[in-house]
Amino acid sequence: MGKMLATFGLAAAGAVGVIASLAPSASRAETILVAPPALRVEVIPERPADRRPEMVIWDRGHWARIDGRWDWVPGHWIERPRPHAVWVAGHWGHRGRKYVWVDGYWR
Repeated sequence: MGKMLATFGLAAAGAVGVIASLAPSASRAETILVAPPALRVEVIPERPADRRPEMVIWDRGHWARIDGRWDWVPGHWIERPRPHAVWVAGHWGHRGRKYVWVDGYWR
């Protein structure tokens, strides 16, 4: 059974229950004046059984600005590129009075 997670919806893209590629999503240079919507609650599916627990992490969903409207992009499981790699989640950051998407990355 999956567990519930409250998020501000500010992470990298993907689909529920899918293992994402190791590369971060394409960068979005768009800046906008309107903040993304607030909280979204996600049901986190069980980790894929064929993956070692220490090699996958849950990347929460986020809001994406598509064709002038906010669309929710569900969270997904992603594989670490190497043991102990740390995922820094993508998020909407500030640039002056505007918001800009900052892609997630591995450190």
